[in-house]
Amino acid sequence: HSGSELGRECSSDERRLLCSLRELSVVVVDSGANTDRVETEDKKTQALITGREERDAAVQTDSNGEVDRLKTELAFERRRVINLERQYTRSEVDRLDLIARTNTLEIELRRLEQQLAHDRDFNAHKHAREDTSLKDLGRSILSSVASPCGVQAVLGGGGGPTLLLSIMVVHFAGVSASA
Repeated sequence: HSGSELGRECSSDERRLLCSLRELSVVVVDSGANTDRVETEDKKTQALITGREERDAAVQTDSNGEVDRLKTELAFERRRVINLERQYTRSEVDRLDLIARTNTLEIELRRLEQQLAHDRDFNAHKHAREDTSLKDLGRSILSSVASPCGVQAVLGGGGGPTLLLSIMVVHFAGVSASA
């Protein structure tokens, strides 16, 4: 409306409409200010959100780094456990091998002790037979030598086969002359 029209008297309906338009324009102006304010608030909120997201991303990165570090440490510990298990297994195998060797040596030692005892018994019987044989041989020799020659024999003794022969030859003058 032009200024002249506003100067004339308006009907009540027109006045109400005009007042309503003025109020509406104030609201629109206020809405514009509010829009600016809302946009500013939105920017602040967005900045806060962005900052929070950046902090969250940093925390996430730190967390990922910590997770990676822990995974690396866990892998190292697993390898260490495997190595210790291998060492234990080798030690256990070595220990069992030593036990088996010890048992084998003990068995061999017992076998050798038994063999030695058997050999002692066998040699003792053999020496006893040899003693008896030598004594018999000595008696045989003594019995075959002529008694007039004065053979004396002592058989036996304390320390083993002993044969002492003492032969006395009586020298006859006639025997010697004829020879």
